[in-house]
Amino acid sequence: MLSIPLEPKHVTPIWLTAALGAGGGARTIVESVGVESIQSLTSTMHRLRLVYSNTGPAGPESLVWKQSAIDPAVRAAYGHFRGSAYEREVRFYREIAQTTSARVPRCYLAEYNAATDEHVLLLEDLGASHEAGNSARDVSPDDVALCLNELALLHAAHWREPDPLPAEAMTERRSFFRSSLAECREFLSEIVGPELLARLDAFDGWIMPWAERLNRGALSLIHADVHAGNVLFPTRRGERAVMVDWQGWRGGPPARDVGRALVLMMDVEVRRRSEREIVAEYCALLRRNGVAYDDELAFADYRIAAAYQWSWAVTFARRRDAWDEPTRAGMPGLIRRAAMAALDALYGRPLQ
Repeated sequence: MLSIPLEPKHVTPIWLTAALGAGGGARTIVESVGVESIQSLTSTMHRLRLVYSNTGPAGPESLVWKQSAIDPAVRAAYGHFRGSAYEREVRFYREIAQTTSARVPRCYLAEYNAATDEHVLLLEDLGASHEAGNSARDVSPDDVALCLNELALLHAAHWREPDPLPAEAMTERRSFFRSSLAECREFLSEIVGPELLARLDAFDGWIMPWAERLNRGALSLIHADVHAGNVLFPTRRGERAVMVDWQGWRGGPPARDVGRALVLMMDVEVRRRSEREIVAEYCALLRRNGVAYDDELAFADYRIAAAYQWSWAVTFARRRDAWDEPTRAGMPGLIRRAAMAALDALYGRPLQ
């Protein structure tokens, strides 16, 4: 296994030459490398600008280098949530990426050191054809549909493979939600207002019934953290959306990916007007890939999964001490969107 660089100065031409060779490609010799920082909440990321020796074949002009967060507070807050997120991301690129036709970055190297919880990825740089999403800005229905096209390919490839979640795990999550709400109530009240927060207290009574319903329904492999910041949107015609940040992938209800995408990416009123049509198109994409998911059932599952973004908002607020500045700026809007999705499910058309 290659050593994992801990600082940009350790990403040397010699190390990159060995790393690209380990990826199984043609032998390339890196002569020099430039390093540019990339914003990331849960990891340390840089763009690498590579120059090659003229004595051998050239590799990619640039790569994205991603490694475990250097900041101990960030690593404590995110790196070990439900096991090592860093190990999970390496496993995705080694084991899962090739099992689906969903568009993800090409991976040139994926290494993990269990003793130190360090990981490193060398990924395709798509900066010339895509732009990173911004969770503080609305995403259009058309761009959300591009994301769901990729999610449908992932879900269809692993439909009904995962086992249901054990009952004790669902109980554990409800307990974590309750303790998080108690700890963050004042903070959340400042964002959504005390009256709406009081109405949202009804969510607690539906956590287990809704979780049990989703758990005994359609299951697949899911991204589990779909939001604008984890999508690269195409800037050129004919390109596809690219899903990134695979630290949270797992087995679960595919409706959770759909619900999370629509709630966190879209303006509330735009979501309400277009959600049924978008979910129906997602079901059509599944059918084109050999999976039958009834439109009405999928929409009911989606509404529950959309409501569950309130649980995410509450539990994620618990980690606010580790938020970076872009997250602090964007989270109030996302929390309000999650609150409205939960209120839609709680007080809108009854869910059975």
